[in-house]
Amino acid sequence: MAPLLPGRFLGTADAVIMLLMRGTPRLPRADSAGSDPSVPLDAFCTARDWAKAADVIRDSGGVLLGDAAGRLARERLERYRDRMFETVPHRLTVLLRCREKPYAEVLLPLVATEVLGPYAQIVLPAPGRRPDPDEHDAACTAALALPAADRPDVRALVLFYRAIGRVQRGTRQRDLPGLVADLAAAQQVLTAAEYPGLWVDVTQALGECLRRMEVGDRAANLERAIAELEVLSDHLRGTGGIPEANALNSLGDAYARRVAGGDRKRAAAALEESFRIFGAAGGVHYQGSVARNLATLAVTDDDRAPHERIAGAFRWSQTAEECFAARGMTLEVARTRADLGGACALYAEREDVPAFHRHAIDLIQASYEVDWSGLDRRDYAMSRTNLAACLLQEARTAADQEEAIGHFTVALDYLDPSDASGRAIVLNNRGFTLLEQDRLEEAAADLLQAAAMVAMELDQAVRAEQELAVVGRLDELHGGAALVLTRLGRYQEALDVAEWGRGRLLARTLGLSATGAAPVAAIDGVTLVVPIITRTGSVVLVVPPGTTELTERNAVPIQGFGSGALRRITVGSRNGEAGWLMRRFAVDAAETPEEHRAALGEFIQAVAASMPLIGASLGAPIVAALTALDVPHGTTVALLADGELAVTPLHAATLPDGTTLASRWDIVYAPSVAVLRLSARRGADVPAPGSALLVGDPTDTLQYAEVELEDLRRRLPGATRTLDEDLASEYAGEHLLHIACHGVHDWRAAGGSYLEMYPGRTTTSAEIARYRLDGCRLATLSACETGLHAFLQARDEFLGLPAAFLQAGAAAALCTLWRVDDLATSLFMHRFYDGLLSRGLTPARALREAAAWLRDHGDTYREPFFWAGFVLVGV
Repeated sequence: MAPLLPGRFLGTADAVIMLLMRGTPRLPRADSAGSDPSVPLDAFCTARDWAKAADVIRDSGGVLLGDAAGRLARERLERYRDRMFETVPHRLTVLLRCREKPYAEVLLPLVATEVLGPYAQIVLPAPGRRPDPDEHDAACTAALALPAADRPDVRALVLFYRAIGRVQRGTRQRDLPGLVADLAAAQQVLTAAEYPGLWVDVTQALGECLRRMEVGDRAANLERAIAELEVLSDHLRGTGGIPEANALNSLGDAYARRVAGGDRKRAAAALEESFRIFGAAGGVHYQGSVARNLATLAVTDDDRAPHERIAGAFRWSQTAEECFAARGMTLEVARTRADLGGACALYAEREDVPAFHRHAIDLIQASYEVDWSGLDRRDYAMSRTNLAACLLQEARTAADQEEAIGHFTVALDYLDPSDASGRAIVLNNRGFTLLEQDRLEEAAADLLQAAAMVAMELDQAVRAEQELAVVGRLDELHGGAALVLTRLGRYQEALDVAEWGRGRLLARTLGLSATGAAPVAAIDGVTLVVPIITRTGSVVLVVPPGTTELTERNAVPIQGFGSGALRRITVGSRNGEAGWLMRRFAVDAAETPEEHRAALGEFIQAVAASMPLIGASLGAPIVAALTALDVPHGTTVALLADGELAVTPLHAATLPDGTTLASRWDIVYAPSVAVLRLSARRGADVPAPGSALLVGDPTDTLQYAEVELEDLRRRLPGATRTLDEDLASEYAGEHLLHIACHGVHDWRAAGGSYLEMYPGRTTTSAEIARYRLDGCRLATLSACETGLHAFLQARDEFLGLPAAFLQAGAAAALCTLWRVDDLATSLFMHRFYDGLLSRGLTPARALREAAAWLRDHGDTYREPFFWAGFVLVGV
């Protein structure tokens, strides 16, 4: 299921209404003791218009805003007590107001009223009067065309009011870039120094629009929003009023929405402070909006136990309901319940607690008793999406699925056509539901449309964080589309869709085009095996070299096996037994030698137990297809796997007859056809390996690492050892790069996986990707877990150390899938290089023979743990 969306945060219109309710911060007034105020005071009172009056203050403000002028103005005003309608007393009143607030801010609306003529009353409505939104927008646009609007300050004021009016009227995603442009232009003129109150209003509105803007570079929009709101919060810190609370609430939301995983702690701190200030300032129902935001945030607090997270969500939601109920705001009470339903749905999905799907259904359905659908279309659409997704979890009949499809359809009707991310999520969910009902044409249309929207978002992304968020947002989207296309008999299109969805970020950095997998026979001597594993079903596409057209023979259905079954074997169930992949964490967490031995033993057993399960489910159908297609034994087979399967030793899976894929074919791995083609081209350009650059273990804790290097020196007398602390500066075009050291995969950050190649520091995959290793035929990463990639962040991508070496220019990388045994690794490498350098085998054949030799090298290394973890990425 695609990620469920959390509840709404305080909307832009709410925030704008709040910011217009407060007073302007006061600034110290100027003074000029000893000067005669009567002359500038007379000039101010008799100026022909407000623009000229403003010029007088600008020129003589030190006197006019001083205490002497203030006393004189009050004396003159007393004489005009009964003649307030005349010009002079009005001017005097305004002057006295300028002593309390910045004069530019006081005079600007008056100047605008004069120069805008008949549009002024509509553009600048009187307090308490809300003009017709369309009339207001038309008046602002017409006013901007007046010659008088050439004044930068007047133009900025009209732009601001037009933007505020459009926000209050309700905005679509396609309107937000224009609003941001108007507000940014206004902010350039209405500065904090001259117009502090207006600057606060403009900056708050700008931050609100930026944090909501999904179009364009979403990550950059959020970072820009955060920058604006942080400056605003600092400016207002300690004032303790509605503006400060409003800014903190917006800032907390922006932190929570941050593309790179969010910034939950800073979000919670900002929202909790906003809640406190709103309470002290008497903004009870605004407290409700913040409490609702905190309820949504509580569900994602991974620092707390699951039951504490959901308890926090219920507690904050109850607080929000109480705040809204105290003001009789039944609509907001309903929205709060819908948001709590979304939080329950998110909790049920994250923690695999089916009972909370029923809580979510009840809460969201109850919220529809009040018709709030017209207030915030995106919120309403996401609420419908959450409801449909939860109904599917309890669906027992086709009628249940049809009801969910209806809710998805309603959500699409409400979503802005320009909201690509929201529409892609809904289309993805509806497409899979249609697929389960065997409505294949409709399912294909939805899934392909969602894929096109993701492609559009990715094309617009200019920051790595946003790229990762885009490709990781819709789990299994392209796999689902490929699956339904195979069922429709559109096999080449299925292969192209699967290809497009995999390793897109790596393809972009390598400059590879997204033209699909055709022609299918582009890699000489390599058979492509593309497993497509989805929650609805699975299929494997098998493409031998020389294939010119894909047919039913090339598509192998996998009966009774989907992504759920794969996750149970690899990751495990949250409420059940851990899978083999998760068992490795217990090894990392061991604190004593006894705990380590016990955890390692359990991991070794878990790997061994999983191999027959994978072999029976996936290995056997693949072997049957390869055999039926007459793929000769001993040729190269490339497994183009994604997600958990890409870090699973499928080549070593035990088949029903006790053999493995690797016992018959030379197995290599690759994230996509495009990357495999690139690897083949690079490999063809390099002659037989004759030179090597060696990197050892600077910690001296790997007993056999130096043995590997000495073995290579013996085979290649010209091999050199790095001495510097920069691999890039030492590399001189060597054909082989052998790194024998410690390695760590970072499960949280794609670019954080590292190698300990030099004393006192680590080298991350992000750094390695910037190296220039052109001419390197093979990078051997003889270190722990160097073959893992960040499938938890983006299952269809290929992010980690192997990808980094491919980006740097290597043709292929020999990696490990877990924390391998030191002595077993040294023995494996000895045999591998014997095949590669002494007998002239290909890297894939040398790996195959080395693994088989180690496995059969007595009983010590017979378990898959010792030999199955070595994989070749590329050919």
